[in-house]
Amino acid sequence: MCIHETRKGDYAAYAKERPRIDMSWQKIEAYGVPVSGGDDHPVVNVNWEDAVAFCEWLSQKEGKVYRLPTDREWSYAAGIGGKEEKGLTPEKLDAKLKEFYPWGQTWPPPAGVANLADTAGAAKIPGLAVVPGYTDGVVTTAPVMSFKPNPLGLYDLSGNVWEWCEDWYNKSRKERVLRGGSWGYDPLSLLSSDRLYNAPNTRDMYRGFRCVLVRL
Repeated sequence: MCIHETRKGDYAAYAKERPRIDMSWQKIEAYGVPVSGGDDHPVVNVNWEDAVAFCEWLSQKEGKVYRLPTDREWSYAAGIGGKEEKGLTPEKLDAKLKEFYPWGQTWPPPAGVANLADTAGAAKIPGLAVVPGYTDGVVTTAPVMSFKPNPLGLYDLSGNVWEWCEDWYNKSRKERVLRGGSWGYDPLSLLSSDRLYNAPNTRDMYRGFRCVLVRL
């Protein structure tokens, strides 16, 4: 699994070779505040289909196989894979482990542990769902790897942007799974076991992705 979320600069290289893709990722704002304002920020406003297409492009470019992480791989990356029952859909696992966060089992989150919905964001963006009393000093997205990695060396598994995964949320096969919370979501999303789910064509300023390299 890539240690960081796919950056705006990475996506720009893809877009340069695929000029007919949706280009709304280039400039996003929340109440006049830039979201993903630099090349080292996670790309946002990309849907599941965009993320899959990027992985296919990268696979062709490097002669390797890249894809999105599965829901279960994401759980292992976040340290809870061995605690979740095998064989269940993401819907059945959604937010079931109540005391596990990417930074440990403490609440509230330690100061500066991740880019979460905080007082800095609330000061600029009306109605932002803030983690009570938490401040990281970042209003929207932060450059990837701005905060400390987890024990596996992976960054931003909590906050910054929701990350598309390979799996369907349930057996209806209408929505894909996202993991990890974002800079603008409520405290429930910070649980390592929390899932978000959206139709594959959903785009907004809270969603991005990271890639997995398949070992052949």
